[in-house]
Amino acid sequence: MNKKSSVTAKASASRLLREQKIEACKQLIAKSNEQLELLRPQQNIWKNIELKGLSVIHRTYGQGIVTAQQNDAILVSFPCGEKKFILPAAFAKGFLQTDHPGVMAACSKLNSLEEQIHALEKNIVSASATLKVLENS
Repeated sequence: MNKKSSVTAKASASRLLREQKIEACKQLIAKSNEQLELLRPQQNIWKNIELKGLSVIHRTYGQGIVTAQQNDAILVSFPCGEKKFILPAAFAKGFLQTDHPGVMAACSKLNSLEEQIHALEKNIVSASATLKVLENS
């Protein structure tokens, strides 16, 4: 093999490797997007849990009762008045506590979902950046 054909072979191998990396990035992005489409609807977990009438404890306001629930918010009646809280942060961040096992299970599941979604979104951003570099080289 002469020098010119050796250079051509290396260039062909380099192009092939670049094309394989591009395809791998595209597949990772597509797979991650598919997984996101399956996970995101599961974030609406609060729609399946009836919180109205639930007894809760707030670290400052004390004992309260959930009087209303709409989408990702609840209204809690305390002796000092009504307060609005956003779900799931109210329970996940410890502002409200309850003995209701469904609420605690929902918080745990939602935290897990959010971690999975964050990891997939991170994969997409990373693969997209790599893809952009590869396509422009």
